[in-house]
Amino acid sequence: MENFNSILFDNTCIRCGGQDSPLCNECCALLGSNPATCPFCSRLSAMRTPCQFHRGQAVTAGLSLAIYADNFRPVLWAAKFKRNRLLAELLGRTLAHAVKQTGWKIELVTFVPSHWLNQIRRGYVLSELCARTVATQLKLPLSRVLVSRTRASQVGLARRKRLENPTKRFALREGVPHSVILIDDIRTTGATLERCAALLREGGARRVYTATIFAENMR
Repeated sequence: MENFNSILFDNTCIRCGGQDSPLCNECCALLGSNPATCPFCSRLSAMRTPCQFHRGQAVTAGLSLAIYADNFRPVLWAAKFKRNRLLAELLGRTLAHAVKQTGWKIELVTFVPSHWLNQIRRGYVLSELCARTVATQLKLPLSRVLVSRTRASQVGLARRKRLENPTKRFALREGVPHSVILIDDIRTTGATLERCAALLREGGARRVYTATIFAENMR
């Protein structure tokens, strides 16, 4: 019973071991500390638009809350794979606040989907949960306009494979309005976001914004 209670009521910060929350105030403040950068790499970009090396892509602009350093790895894994829903919802609220501060004119919130078998296994999809929170906080509609056709994962793949893999994974279910925001948990090469953004463009979007919790430093 003691172990069961510790799982239910443990408020230890996953990142630093502090108390009172699955992510304490000091660690939570680090989310959002990431400067405005290109949505594909770590190069500074005041408007969060693609840098000179990534212009011409389907993504209009994007943000990430923090660089995915080793000390944030347990946070993502707890929210994404260990069913820590309290932490996942906290990350979603933090992401919603950051999106609100941009002033982007958004008509619809959507997310990078996961295969339905992964959703059953994990209990929820982190990108979808964060998207729902963003939609609620910004009072915007949410729609699952993309589907994942395979269980192919980006985890552990080399950079070249990461760039190739998303072309096979996703399909568009329905059309979208002119301005859409695409939510995901982490940006690595940006290939997944770019492929999904390209599909949203095909569906009618003129502006596709992206927002992720973490971003790997790919510069």
